[in-house]
Amino acid sequence: PLPSTVSRVEDNNSNLSYSGSWITTSSSNYSGGTYSYASSLNASVEYTFTGTGIRVLSLTSTRNGLMDVYINDQIITKVNLYSASVSYRVNVFEKLDLPYGTHTIKLVNPAQIGHHSAVETRINVDAFDVIAPILPNAPTDLHAQPDFTSVGLSWETN
Repeated sequence: PLPSTVSRVEDNNSNLSYSGSWITTSSSNYSGGTYSYASSLNASVEYTFTGTGIRVLSLTSTRNGLMDVYINDQIITKVNLYSASVSYRVNVFEKLDLPYGTHTIKLVNPAQIGHHSAVETRINVDAFDVIAPILPNAPTDLHAQPDFTSVGLSWETN
């Protein structure tokens, strides 16, 4: 496999598309200093990225419920964001085996509790991590040198 890079996309990135009523809160506990949450049914956030993988970082707590995760309009899983105590910057979902290309992830609030002790059905996003391969440079200055039984190739890379 090719080596890869990880690029952090914060919840306040202008390329994220929010639908429904979302609230953004500030704290040094959150990646990039903010996170966004929604309590309403079908509230969603969508992000289109280019790469081979994606991670979702969220806050887990008693105020959170279940979150539906879609990739390319297909439901992938239902993530439980409930925890008995607050945890920050939790990797709650990852998909690392996508074919290289453009993909869209969508997080949707089904307004369902994930535990009998949950007090709300919030979903939230702190950040996305996009995984993309480091693509090799295309060869330049390609030379072919034929001889009687073979062809020798040479080239330069940047």
